[in-house]
Amino acid sequence: MVGAAVIDHHGASQLAGLLSAFETHLAGMSSANETRDQIKEAAVILFGRAACHLAASDPRIPGIVGCLVEAL
Repeated sequence: MVGAAVIDHHGASQLAGLLSAFETHLAGMSSANETRDQIKEAAVILFGRAACHLAASDPRIPGIVGCLVEAL
């Protein structure tokens, strides 16, 4: 997945913007259809991938995990 490779390479330097964008996008997802489900799936994967750049002690992790669980 190209998106994962981009996040792996640039994620640390763009972390705040990436996390904010994915969180906002997932919070705004409403009615489901096949296309939206696929977009949501990609957003969840990439959000989790971006979160891998956080330190294990980062206080944002519980909120991110909560957002990911809710999205699933």
